[in-house]
Amino acid sequence: MVRVQGAAGAAIVAILIAGGTGAAGAMAAPPALAACEGPPVIMMVRGRIENRERLRGYARALEASGLYPQLGGYYLNAPAPLAVFEGEVAPEESTLLVRFPCLAAARAFWFSRAYQEEVRPARLAPSAGQFTVTVHAEAPLPAHMEGRVEGAAYRQGVAGTAVASVPQVAPGADEVPEGAAAGR
Repeated sequence: MVRVQGAAGAAIVAILIAGGTGAAGAMAAPPALAACEGPPVIMMVRGRIENRERLRGYARALEASGLYPQLGGYYLNAPAPLAVFEGEVAPEESTLLVRFPCLAAARAFWFSRAYQEEVRPARLAPSAGQFTVTVHAEAPLPAHMEGRVEGAAYRQGVAGTAVASVPQVAPGADEVPEGAAAGR
């Protein structure tokens, strides 16, 4: 699991604020994923937006990087709630879920040279907001839902090479070792 304050949350939210992730040019189909094992994972980005314009710039940088299409990542929701059934949610609060085909693909995104050296700095000074980013295993489909929903399975090759081919930076102190529950 990776637990980090900041970066990814702001960019993901900004892309949706800016109107989606549609790119002007179509990307070629990525090659087969080299090292993607295990179930799909959900990256959860939660936090408070402090500078929407900065967030939009971050979103543009994230979209231009092409990392989500390359690594098979996609949004599962819009960042603002459709309804609030309990409690209060401030207008600047945001929760966004990004699905990746496996933990290796989520890690390849987060620790990619493009994200850490080009995208992430686009939202840091001044900060676009304060976010917590966690990665969770996707729960299996319960038996009572079998046949009632289409499986959202990744087809072979959807995530592409990405895990093996995306240049990486060394994980920093923000990384929590796989299998460890940070602060719990």
